[in-house]
Order: sequence, then structure tokens, then C-alpha cells
Amino acid sequence: GQVVYGAATQPVEFVHTATNTPVPPVSTLPAPLQPQFTSHRDGEEIRTRGFILVGQTRPQAVVQIRVTSQLPVLGGVITLAPQTLVNQEVVADANGRFEIAVPYRGVVPVGTQYRVRAVGRFGNETSAPTELVLVQGR
Repeated sequence: GQVVYGAATQPVEFVHTATNTPVPPVSTLPAPLQPQFTSHRDGEEIRTRGFILVGQTRPQAVVQIRVTSQLPVLGGVITLAPQTLVNQEVVADANGRFEIAVPYRGVVPVGTQYRVRAVGRFGNETSAPTELVLVQGR
């Protein structure tokens, strides 16, 4: 409730000059289109029944995801029972985040490999594929 008055010790002059300094945009480049997985790394072991893949791409991009499972035997020379678990498209949200559930299908032997391949599309632009291999653990 108090009012305080003060005086400058020196004269002050206000000069109005226009400046035309543009504010730089946050980013003028679009986000990368090639999908990157944030939930798993190549070679990682899966210890659950089914799993969820989460990734990042350009906002509103369409991501084609294919996940196959196979059981390599004889040092990987032969593959038993290759099976497609997922083959579908998802649309990234406004932040570029996408996710897809990979279902559990019956008994999955330890050592089963999940081969994941994702390709991003935005308009008429298509990304290079992102691939990773996950391995079923105990």
C-alpha cells in the first residue's frame, strides 16, 4: 500500500528505432522420415509373451511395419517355421510417435528371432528401411 517516488541521477533519452530482426524458426527442416525404434535395440532379448514396438518418425507419417518370427537351427543354416506376426501400417501422431503390438502366438521357443522391418512414407517420399532383430529369451 505504499507509493515510492524516485528520480534518475542522469537524464534519460528514449529513442524509438525500428529493428527488423527476424526470430529464427525452431526448425526449418522436416523431422527425419526413417523410423527409429525407441523401445528396443537390435539384438535385444525379449522376455515377455508378445511385446510392443514404439518408435519415432516424422509427424503424421505412415509407417509400414512387418514382423516375422523364425527359429534358426544348425547354426542358422536352416530356419524352422517362419511366420508373419505383423504386416500393417500405422500413422505416427503429431509428435511423430508410433507404436504397434506384436502378438504372442502359442509356445515360442527360446532363441526364436523376431525380424522387424519398418519403412516410413510421407506424401510421395519413402524412407530407407529400418531393420532390427530381437531374440526370444526365457
